[in-house]
Amino acid sequence: MDELNTEPTGDSLGYAVPDAEPLEYSPTEEQRKRISYVKERYDRWRQDRQPHDRQWFINASYARSNQNVDTNLRYGQITKATDTPTHRVRIVCNLILPKLRARRSKFVKSRPTWLVVPASPDQDDKMNARATQKALDYQWRRLNLEHAHLDAVLWGEVCGRGYWWIYWDPATKGRVSIPNEQTGQPTVQEAQLGDVAIEVGSPFELLVPDNSKNKISDQPEIMRVKLRPVDEMKARYPDFAPYFTPTSEDLETFKYEKQIGSMNSTGYSASSGLSKKDSSEQNKTIVMELFQKPSADMPNGRYSCVVGEILVADRPELPYGFSDMQNPYPVIEFVDMPLAGQFYGTTLIEQLIGVQREYNLLKSKLAEHIRLNVNPKLLTAAQHQLAEGSYNTEPNEVITYVARPGIPPPGYLLPPPISQDVWRALDLIHKEFEDISQIFPSVEGKVGTASSGFQTNLLQEAADAVHAPDMRLHDMAIQEAALKFRRLMKLGYDIPRLITAIGKDFEPDILEFSEAEIDENANIIVEAGSALPNTKYARIDAVMNMFEKQLLGDPADPDTKRRALSMMELGSTDDAYDFSRRDIDRARVENSTLVAGGQPQLPMFYDNHKLHYDIHADQMKAMETDNWPPEQKLAMLAHIIKHAEFMNPQSAAQLALEYNLVQILKPTTQMLIMQQQQAQMGAPPQGQPPGPVVSPPTG
Repeated sequence: MDELNTEPTGDSLGYAVPDAEPLEYSPTEEQRKRISYVKERYDRWRQDRQPHDRQWFINASYARSNQNVDTNLRYGQITKATDTPTHRVRIVCNLILPKLRARRSKFVKSRPTWLVVPASPDQDDKMNARATQKALDYQWRRLNLEHAHLDAVLWGEVCGRGYWWIYWDPATKGRVSIPNEQTGQPTVQEAQLGDVAIEVGSPFELLVPDNSKNKISDQPEIMRVKLRPVDEMKARYPDFAPYFTPTSEDLETFKYEKQIGSMNSTGYSASSGLSKKDSSEQNKTIVMELFQKPSADMPNGRYSCVVGEILVADRPELPYGFSDMQNPYPVIEFVDMPLAGQFYGTTLIEQLIGVQREYNLLKSKLAEHIRLNVNPKLLTAAQHQLAEGSYNTEPNEVITYVARPGIPPPGYLLPPPISQDVWRALDLIHKEFEDISQIFPSVEGKVGTASSGFQTNLLQEAADAVHAPDMRLHDMAIQEAALKFRRLMKLGYDIPRLITAIGKDFEPDILEFSEAEIDENANIIVEAGSALPNTKYARIDAVMNMFEKQLLGDPADPDTKRRALSMMELGSTDDAYDFSRRDIDRARVENSTLVAGGQPQLPMFYDNHKLHYDIHADQMKAMETDNWPPEQKLAMLAHIIKHAEFMNPQSAAQLALEYNLVQILKPTTQMLIMQQQQAQMGAPPQGQPPGPVVSPPTG
């Protein structure tokens, strides 16, 4: 565990340290140089990123429908326009958000599945790969990575990138199996073992030196800057606790991020500014973590952490032993739309802002024109002496005016009709939204120009192909995260612990796992997705075709039907095979009883014996069954033979003779065995086979 005794790069639990008067910090000359080195890079890299911060702020305002506002780029605020005349109409019809939601669904609609491929055909390597895959599935559910992936995608939509910061949390509890000293039976207990943890990070936290490198793994060094509570830092670094104080500088780095968080329907919150007097920030301090890539001078890289003005860590190696990986940093990036030679790339929102402005302008002009047609201007002469306020929208009102000879009565001043070019411009803007976003009506569930379901399916698949490279980057990021998870488990799982994985038919599979079952030479592959169509109707139709053509197995076999129903994803598939589900549950309970050394319930006539036979036989093939004592194996064989007796008595009799278990059979079956033995001693009866045919039960 010595490899894990490094500062975590995310929130961790710890004890509270009482407040004390801050002492004067006296660093050495070398430490003072390191602090200056970190802060100098913080100031320089922050200035390089500021133009992108402002663009991210604008992107967030357009996604939030705050589009009829003036954006103050200097202070990072959005305010309502004050110079707009009262007769002007400002309409916002947010066409960006539906495109974002449609594109987002492509990234998160299905969970990427990772596959651990053993490093060799050796049986031990195969078993270790299988155990590692179950451990990774356990981490996916325990860390709620599906939700974390969605958070990273949301940051990527606005800022171009989202991040997972990976660390080891020593306070996490795990389950261990401890044998009872008196009975010898294992008992499950919780212990503080530590485990893998992640923290979703915003792009405002990351600073890089070279904006021309579009991958974080190519950066020679990176920095994470974050505001953290002073009490948390005191708990994490107790040796430096007396020196920590709340930050007193103007935190320009977090200004735009806080403004994005304070957006509302009116534009922004009055208390959205980030200042020294902000009570929510008074007890926080700035934490700067510098990660340097391995080089000739630093074979394992370097890690430095400055809290405020205090150097709390400076190690000649990167945390968690990632220095030999392609991406040596404890961070995973999820890129929304990569561009060559640009670390801070563009976003879909940024590309659609221009056409969104034109669309809002045309819609506003149309609204003004409709107002003029409904309530046209009234043209009157001064001689009419029309009473002020008499012309309004009140019905059946009698308006009196002074009629002068030779002067025509008041009349309406109607606006000219709307040009057809305006309607063509609106249609063009709609098309531009589709062309830029590559999100067409069929992707959003609309009819569009397709005239059949087949055409709609082709259009959806074509749209998926356009966005496939971006989605594949997310698959590769999750694959990279799996490698880092495995490395942390290799370092931290020194004590065997119980983990729960999902087994067959979504049954819990509890196994004991430790670093001994991890083979870091095994490959981890993230599959790009299923080849089945994405729409539910098309998926059902494809599965039905495979079912009818017997590509999934014998259509009369209940297992084949269950497999087809599961592939259709009909929702409540348990209702469709509820009777079989009961037998599956019962057979698995019997397996658990036999694994624990107990005696299961005897098979009954109403059991699905074929299903029981298959599940019990599968348990006998497991590697753990090879280590059972002989009497436990014999008990399992006896139970299987009892089920076989209901299906094929002759085969069950032959198996009972082979394993010397004749006494467990029914009297009628035992009588059959006696008759067979007598027949073998003499000539077999005419027309009868010479003995029982040995074959597996067929039901």
